[in-house]
Amino acid sequence: ENEETKDFNREKLAQLIPHIRKLTLEKPEVFYPKLKEIFAECGVAFVIVPSLPNAPIYGSKRWVSPNKALIQMSIRLNWADIFWFHLFHEIGHLLYDNKKDSSVDFLENNRQSDSEEKVNSFARDTLISPADYRQLQQSIKACKEPLSEIYDLAKKLAEHIGIHTGIVIGRLQYEKTLPQNFNRFREQLKWKSAGK
Repeated sequence: ENEETKDFNREKLAQLIPHIRKLTLEKPEVFYPKLKEIFAECGVAFVIVPSLPNAPIYGSKRWVSPNKALIQMSIRLNWADIFWFHLFHEIGHLLYDNKKDSSVDFLENNRQSDSEEKVNSFARDTLISPADYRQLQQSIKACKEPLSEIYDLAKKLAEHIGIHTGIVIGRLQYEKTLPQNFNRFREQLKWKSAGK
């Protein structure tokens, strides 16, 4: 509530999505202050907090006043791809929900409401467009040695679309195209000078 922001501006937030997306390539000490600044311009207070024991919450969105929203992110598990997906999920709530709605996103959120499906699609498709992901899947199917070639394909796509390779790897793991032993290609965020 004490964070200084301008009045909430949905259109401005939508326009700044590409700038937020580019920050996936940065470390927390770089992207955290930039995110705070971008969100404040749009009327959104942004905070990152340590996760609470036995509270598997990734993020939440709520309104702290009629003209100020709050996005609060947990640093649960520290995986960059999970953090960025959930951040864009919360942005999606701000863009698509009405001001009376609040959202809390848990580790295993079984709610399949239209709103949740819409913001999940927004987050997924903002990070990797459906066309780019389809092209990646086609390239993977054409591989002779898929597991040894997938990283190179993921890296090439990530560089082409301007996001961290770990986000592409995480998506492939989530959709069961890659096994969990590809975690070494994902990134764990270190929060020493950011949210902690």
